[in-house]
Amino acid sequence: MSDRTFSFCRFWPAARRLFGAQALALAALLAFSCAGKAAEEEAVPPETFPLSSPHVGYGVISAMYARLSDEPSAAGATTGNARLGTVVVVRERRLVREGAGSASWLLVEGEFSGWIREDIVAVYANEHQARAASEGMR
Repeated sequence: MSDRTFSFCRFWPAARRLFGAQALALAALLAFSCAGKAAEEEAVPPETFPLSSPHVGYGVISAMYARLSDEPSAAGATTGNARLGTVVVVRERRLVREGAGSASWLLVEGEFSGWIREDIVAVYANEHQARAASEGMR
């Protein structure tokens, strides 16, 4: 038993230096691996996608009745109502955070102007497509 103790004691300083150097290298690696990195932020699309035309497209109301509001929020004041199949010009698209999620809102012009949720508007690239879709809804 004394032989084991003797051989362990003889190699202990060398083992301590080796493991101490590895521990120091690991600590330095961990410390510098995160240094200088900025916190990642969620990518948010622009409020209106850049286009060469003054509007996003044309929309057709796909709900029986739709409420238009003065701001992109359900809490906004009512500026008008639109019925199923009404064709509107979509001027702006905005992604708005609502609670844990988000919703896309459209600024539309037609008989009335205001904000409406995109999920009740079918958006088309041109007026001809929107009018054809509108005729199919009525």
